[in-house]
Amino acid sequence: MKKGNLISLDLNYNTATGKMVFKMEDKLFDMANPETADSVFLQNRVFVPFDSMFLEVVTKGNVALFIQHSGIIELKSKPTMTGTTQVSTSNYYAGSNSATVYLNEKLPSNLSIKHSTSYWVRIKNDMKPFLNERQLLKIFPEEADSIKSYIRKEGLKISDRADLIRIGNYCNSIVK
Repeated sequence: MKKGNLISLDLNYNTATGKMVFKMEDKLFDMANPETADSVFLQNRVFVPFDSMFLEVVTKGNVALFIQHSGIIELKSKPTMTGTTQVSTSNYYAGSNSATVYLNEKLPSNLSIKHSTSYWVRIKNDMKPFLNERQLLKIFPEEADSIKSYIRKEGLKISDRADLIRIGNYCNSIVK
């Protein structure tokens, strides 16, 4: 926690709401005050609160890279001759809200989650979002040619977490 104390809970990350959730008496609850958390450790990954969501820390340093894991809840329609289709209307599933906690309801079988990933870079306490290599290069206009050359030479992809770590480490080596 930001106050220095350590709280140990079994946590998970709800990509649809952007909230950390914990289990208590076989029910899932959202973390009530995520802004009080300094870092959340899930498996071998670190998440930090940012605005109303949590971001996975990928690299630290002058250039800190983050992954934003998201999900959209979609309502499945009835099966058709070619398979099940996704319906774009009525795709939000609400749980039970109270003043202190948000109780997550079990996702019904007629709903599915479509996962998406976006990225953030922090340079001198300024957070900038990006979705792809082209947008990342625009954030670093002076180093863009060098970063692009490194990505091509090494065959790296932004969408691959291990490659993103290598890109972030390279950016930290050239951006001062």
